[in-house]
Amino acid sequence: MNIDDTTESTTLTVINGTTESTNFMVTDGTTEPPTPDTTVLTTPAPTPKPNPTTNSYQVDNKAGNVTCLLMNAGIQFLLVKNDTTNTTYLANIPVNTTDFDGDCGDEENTLTIWFHDNDTLTNGMVTFTFSKNRTGDNKVTLSAVSLSYENMEGVNKTVTKVNMTDFSVTPGRSYLCKAEQKIELSEGHAMYTLGLQVEAFRTVNTTAFGSAEDCVADQKTSDIVPIAVGCALAALVVIVLVAYLIGRKRSARQGYQTV
Repeated sequence: MNIDDTTESTTLTVINGTTESTNFMVTDGTTEPPTPDTTVLTTPAPTPKPNPTTNSYQVDNKAGNVTCLLMNAGIQFLLVKNDTTNTTYLANIPVNTTDFDGDCGDEENTLTIWFHDNDTLTNGMVTFTFSKNRTGDNKVTLSAVSLSYENMEGVNKTVTKVNMTDFSVTPGRSYLCKAEQKIELSEGHAMYTLGLQVEAFRTVNTTAFGSAEDCVADQKTSDIVPIAVGCALAALVVIVLVAYLIGRKRSARQGYQTV
């Protein structure tokens, strides 16, 4: 049968005694399937939150005569509220969080922080693992981050990042980064640090950091200041020189007029 080369075909399917029909358009003998849904889900941006407040942490060995790890940092997390809608939100480790612990191992130093963000009612625990000489260059690095939390909908989640070589620093020195740093975690999560200074594998019983090695972001910021000062001084020299030449030219003209 040919009606303008286009017909509508109906397929009947019987499932548990129920008849369902599916319509397909047939054009020139070719069956065209339904158009697939190409809607792309976008992740809504989280509500802005104030910068986290800097807290101080330290880990002592079992004998209590060596502080193997020191860290000062403001820490903020990008968390997932709803997996279906990809809704995210921000949670801070609040000020004066004193519930933390760690371990002073020969190969690894760890710091675990338990926190509760009152604004988002988020309970969580984050563990930082520092390793020594992972890349064969005798550097101390942050090698892993593990975050476990109960989100705003009461769902428990654990996300991680492993095999890291972040915060690389020479043993006996501290890693310093005043600028904001972002560490991507699994399943769309992230951790932000602000005003970070950390030193692991320490062998002394003091709370004074070793000499600092600045992060790349801080080095770029520190380079901007002398460049800006240099440009301002150069502009000032040009202005003074132009003013001098204009004044000299006017004086010469006045001399000619007097003669």
